Amino acid sequence: MERIKRVTATEATAERLRDLIISGELSEGTALRQEDLAKRIGVSRTPLREAIARLHSEGFVLLDPHRGATVFTPTPADLIHVFEIQGALEPLGGKLAAENRTEEEVERLAMLLSEFKDCKSPKAWADQNEKFHLFLHSLSRRRQLLELLRQLYFKSKIYVRILVGEGDSPRAQKEHE
Repeated sequence: MERIKRVTATEATAERLRDLIISGELSEGTALRQEDLAKRIGVSRTPLREAIARLHSEGFVLLDPHRGATVFTPTPADLIHVFEIQGALEPLGGKLAAENRTEEEVERLAMLLSEFKDCKSPKAWADQNEKFHLFLHSLSRRRQLLELLRQLYFKSKIYVRILVGEGDSPRAQKEHE
């Protein structure tokens, strides 16, 4: 049985705001007006302000002294840089996962892979992609490696959503298989 994950108001707000950005509901360059967002999300301004600061540290939000907080605008160069780093770390995670995995974990990985076909939106596909990769790399049994990859998957999720939204999911599905 999976344990209940306890989170603070700031963590829940950051997760909701991150989801709005990754899904494209808050598009690139959108000004993050605290009063409007607090009403939309249903929180007070304090956890919202802290969540914005957290998303700034993750690279999802830009802070400008004149314009305030805005959603970052992904660029092709950013995409290349994130995927270069992932491309260097993922083979290590895959190698260690192959060495340390159990048969039950291989079956779980196959199940996660099969769930891609049920994804009806680019955001759902990006969510499943993150779930698949994090589980795969958890099999490496290397906490630090998994944490680095988790940070990169947070950052790359918006690019995955964009690429899948442009019709790239069949090729990506084949690569995962």
